[in-house]
Amino acid sequence: MAETKTRNIYEKMAAVKTKLLGIKKGGKNDFSHYSYFELGDILPVLTPALQEERLYMHTQFSATEQIAKLVIVDIDNTESKIEFEIRFAECNLKGAHEIQNLGAAQTYTRRYLIMTAFDIAEADIVDAGAEKDDKKTEPKKDKQTSAQKSQQETPLKKETEKPEAEEITKLKANAWELIKMLPGDQQTTWVNSCKGANKEALKQIINDLLKLTQEVSEQTPQGEPAKTAEMEIF
Repeated sequence: MAETKTRNIYEKMAAVKTKLLGIKKGGKNDFSHYSYFELGDILPVLTPALQEERLYMHTQFSATEQIAKLVIVDIDNTESKIEFEIRFAECNLKGAHEIQNLGAAQTYTRRYLIMTAFDIAEADIVDAGAEKDDKKTEPKKDKQTSAQKSQQETPLKKETEKPEAEEITKLKANAWELIKMLPGDQQTTWVNSCKGANKEALKQIINDLLKLTQEVSEQTPQGEPAKTAEMEIF
């Protein structure tokens, strides 16, 4: 009777990577117009794949060294393990509580560690940035429309409107980060309330969302991935 060859941790990792091919991106950044992977997209496929290949994965965070580490252990040979490290960056969402900033930073860090470990590519982000750079370097056309000439004649008004528009964009981005923490059936209502809202209204919405997300985090079982609705935001 032929002996069954015991696979090493690298063979098991290769098998898991194959099972992750074809994962769909559920996250959307409507400000920069690109899609991205969320933990909620990856974990439902990755967790059973790790179990099938008899691998165990856990994340470690070092507050003193500001280092985050992803450790993958071979269950059949616990001395065999692979580790991935990245620097743990802080997250500073405007108006967010300290523990909410910590949770957001850990979520982002775990996502990037997992993507690095299992070669999950996110080329759309690079492509979107390159496309914007190309548009910025395009030469200006000599022929101008009447609307363009009118804009040039009123530079003072344009300069005063620009900072406020940028602040509104940042407020909407902060609101979206908080909305993603809510259950999917609540997200649409909050997204609609942000559409067309001015600066003061957005600040009030963020304050309300901070209170609501705190209540949701206390009621949500630990380890359960957040579900983000696919929708047009703002």
